[in-house]
Amino acid sequence: MYGEPFYAGAGIPLTAYCDEFVDLNDGYGHWIEAPPLTAGLAAVALPGFGKAHRSYMQHYPFLAPLIVLVRDGAPAGAARGTVHARDAHARIRYQLGNADRRALMHGLESAARMHFAMGALSVVTLHGHETVLRSAADLHLIAAASARSGDPALFSAHVNGTCRIGSDRGSSGCRPDGQVHGQPGVYVMDG
Repeated sequence: MYGEPFYAGAGIPLTAYCDEFVDLNDGYGHWIEAPPLTAGLAAVALPGFGKAHRSYMQHYPFLAPLIVLVRDGAPAGAARGTVHARDAHARIRYQLGNADRRALMHGLESAARMHFAMGALSVVTLHGHETVLRSAADLHLIAAASARSGDPALFSAHVNGTCRIGSDRGSSGCRPDGQVHGQPGVYVMDG
């Protein structure tokens, strides 16, 4: 939270990012972006309930979000998520691997450092147990916070790699040219 209005719901979204940490672990690090923050998204993402949540929303104009994007699946090929469809119902399972967890926590700490360098009065993470940092001296609170699936809250955006490419039907959904195995003329065009 900043001492003067920031209003993150306006302007051109994602115009600033930090890619300093992309290559932490053979390309499986993280980057940080400055996304737009509409009031609706803030209401969903901010921690707390009742009065605590209301207080965050009352300070909405003073919030400036940074998001940490982690390329999951480190080391290469270690996918940690599955989607099963059965009877028109989908079951999605996802867990953070150790390398992904380290990249996420490093990213949260890096984003908090950036906020304090820009003059933030406090930084709040999206952990279920409210984690509020009042200065850079509180960065240790991030390392002490939870780092498991579901806590902190994780979001997915700009999903890439929705259909693995390869020549082996058993481990990929598309041929190297993007055509779906066994489906002539059907191609997956991914991000």
